Amino acid sequence: IPLYSYVLYTYYILEQPKLNANYHNFSRRVLSKYLQLFSEDIVSEGRHSSSGITGIWKYHHSIEGTFLREPILNDELPGRIITGKVLIKPSVEAVKENSVLFKNTPKEEPVDIIVFATGYTFDFPFLDESIVKIENNQASLYKYIFPIHLEKLTLAVIGLIKPLGSLVCTSEVQARWVTRVLKGINKLPPPEVMREDVNTVKSNRGTGFGFYFKMVLQTDCVKYVDELLSFINAKPNVLSLLLVDPLLAFKVFFGPLTSYQYRLTGPGKWDGARNAIMTQWDRTFKPMKTRVVQELPHPFFTLLKVLGFLVLLVAVFLKFY
Repeated sequence: IPLYSYVLYTYYILEQPKLNANYHNFSRRVLSKYLQLFSEDIVSEGRHSSSGITGIWKYHHSIEGTFLREPILNDELPGRIITGKVLIKPSVEAVKENSVLFKNTPKEEPVDIIVFATGYTFDFPFLDESIVKIENNQASLYKYIFPIHLEKLTLAVIGLIKPLGSLVCTSEVQARWVTRVLKGINKLPPPEVMREDVNTVKSNRGTGFGFYFKMVLQTDCVKYVDELLSFINAKPNVLSLLLVDPLLAFKVFFGPLTSYQYRLTGPGKWDGARNAIMTQWDRTFKPMKTRVVQELPHPFFTLLKVLGFLVLLVAVFLKFY
């Protein structure tokens, strides 16, 4: 349990908020496909506390990316496995009336309930098919929002997306762009341009991760949000921040991607955004500190004091002797 507590603190509290940081997105765009897949393996292996301990096999991929699965990492699963509350079994060989036969096992095991995690299909039963057309479980929505078959822009869909990141932050940016489009402040491109963009997304071209998604709703959160923010001129410029506020630029680039960053500039700018970014870790740790203890001094400062005392003794010795 102490080992799992360390893993929980290190990977889920400290590292998980940083997975969609700007520098992670930057590295995904500049690294080769080989390094991208290698780094994803390291993250998956570390956060599951190694497949040797938990018995979870790493997700399968090929270098072309055609078999790479979405990285589903449940926070509680490793702890349940370590404590024996969840048992890992091999693949199912056959299902009988009241039992299941697993691969490489000699006998059947009785079961009470089988849950099929088959996912979902989506449609719009309250809309005519001519408004939002569904083909192969994919909707013809420009930037996952605007129907391209409408003659007049009177409808927008918010939240019909699966970002590898925060859905709340993504939906907020979607709503900000939609309101400006409906008010006529921002304009959409011609229908043929939107149709071409939708067809490109439907073709499931490779994303910045270097692999192909089977579901069109899955998308790179940082890349998608940055694109929408550029439409409303609210995307923060890290290089400009570096010149006027280096500390804030460091927090924005290397820190966790939170919606405060979307309020630093442009329409909807918030004066408290900077302070919120600088103190976001304080609010993260505050509810976890059920008992405040006095922090021990860092060994470096203790060593520095000892060295300073020795230097003082040497100076006194040289002065009088």
